[in-house]
Amino acid sequence: SLIEIIIPESVISIGITAFQDCSNLTSVVIPVNVTNIYAAAFDGCSSLADVTIESDEVYKVATSATSAGYLLQNATTVRVLTSIVNTWDNSYLENEENFTTSTSDDGKYTVFTKVQGQQ
Repeated sequence: SLIEIIIPESVISIGITAFQDCSNLTSVVIPVNVTNIYAAAFDGCSSLADVTIESDEVYKVATSATSAGYLLQNATTVRVLTSIVNTWDNSYLENEENFTTSTSDDGKYTVFTKVQGQQ
């Protein structure tokens, strides 16, 4: 019963249904080398509230209108390397999901936090 996943730097893709139905999973860190997350990799991860994205390619896919679903659907906190955030349209996190934006204490991450009461 997984609670937290820190994917190794050597991983470049997350396979179809890799973590599907890991309903106790609350946190995942997706490293810089991951370039693809296949369909339903995080489907059914209903407790996944804390997502850290260090991969430019994954951030682009995760925040697109069609692909955001499984990875970010239950997230209350999403950390993204600030260098990545500055290069992409962040409207998915800033507007549609009603997240507030801040910067981590070390300045490394832009932190999107869901506004209380928003679904």
